[in-house]
Amino acid sequence: MASTNPTEAVKIPHIIYETQDTFQQMIFHLNDNADVYDSDLRYLDSAIGDRNMLTTEALSRVERYGCTTDMLPIHGKTDLVVAINELDSDLHGAGGGNFAQLTHTEAKTVVGAINEIEAVFDANAGQIITDSAFDIITNGDWTSAVAGDFILDVTGDITLDADGNNIYFRDGSVTRLTHTMGPSNTVTSNGNYILDATGNITLDADAGQIVMKDDEVDVFRFLLTSTTIETVGHLKVTSNDKITIDAEDDIILDAGGNNIKFDASGQERINWTLGATNTAYVTGAFVVNASSGITLDNGDGFLTLQEDGTTYGRLVDLNGDLRIQSGTTTAIDFSGADAEFKGVVTLPSTGVGSITNGNISADTVHGAIDELNARVPNVYNRAGTLLNP
Repeated sequence: MASTNPTEAVKIPHIIYETQDTFQQMIFHLNDNADVYDSDLRYLDSAIGDRNMLTTEALSRVERYGCTTDMLPIHGKTDLVVAINELDSDLHGAGGGNFAQLTHTEAKTVVGAINEIEAVFDANAGQIITDSAFDIITNGDWTSAVAGDFILDVTGDITLDADGNNIYFRDGSVTRLTHTMGPSNTVTSNGNYILDATGNITLDADAGQIVMKDDEVDVFRFLLTSTTIETVGHLKVTSNDKITIDAEDDIILDAGGNNIKFDASGQERINWTLGATNTAYVTGAFVVNASSGITLDNGDGFLTLQEDGTTYGRLVDLNGDLRIQSGTTTAIDFSGADAEFKGVVTLPSTGVGSITNGNISADTVHGAIDELNARVPNVYNRAGTLLNP
């Protein structure tokens, strides 16, 4: 309690506040010493002067004569009103005011407001608890240094709004991923960039193109509107296993260079050359092995057999029957089961099919028949007609 003797100094010892932030020190002391009251002005005394006490006699002398410089030096000032205004400025800011009206806290007392703020920033529990929106506004950089994990867990959305157009992801102060925003949003990776999903990965481009680049140069383009894949330069597909192309409709190979090649272990084996004359060049033997029939269908009515570009035979349509040509000369014409040989039919000189009778010297079919016919006597019928002229 304050002294009843107006000339007796208050002698209860208490903290002397020695910084300009007297308000914060007073609140801290009030929280720790709730049983200390300011009824005898000892807190105000410590806040505005460098002495240990303030007497009512001194106050009366101030009223009568003004303050002496050795009694109330306050940062070079000697006016008690100035000191109180300075304390008021610490509490309310420049211009004064009413704390209960100025505070936005539910509590309208200084201690209550500080306790309310302390409950939000609960350092012991490691929590920031708010009942409404929580905004962090800074005029400079804002750095959060976390010793452990940093988790953002919200029931709504998370929005990153960067007016500088860049969002950086770093590892040990090294930028690993940069997301540059604007008309063209770009993700730049410092090192490899891997998409690993336990489910599907979907690329949805409403403009109809998915473009892959190498050092800013287009090399691979998916045209989604026409389900077309375009490449700039050479495209090589390498697999450690099989590559399967499975289409519910047609598979079309369209080569602007007119060649479709099939390699084995890097060596060309088949080269399809496309054009007015389509040619398949095969390195080594070419075997067509079918479990059923093999059909050769030529709309022009002939199939040509060549060796190194030189024709040695043709199969020609003969009004539904077959004509076989040797080179470009007709050799055999078929009519149903009958065959007409356009040249000489020569029998082998020895072995199977050869004439073993030494009395016949001819080695052709017609020559052998002529020799036999010459040895057969004339035969006449009863009417006297020669049967073997």
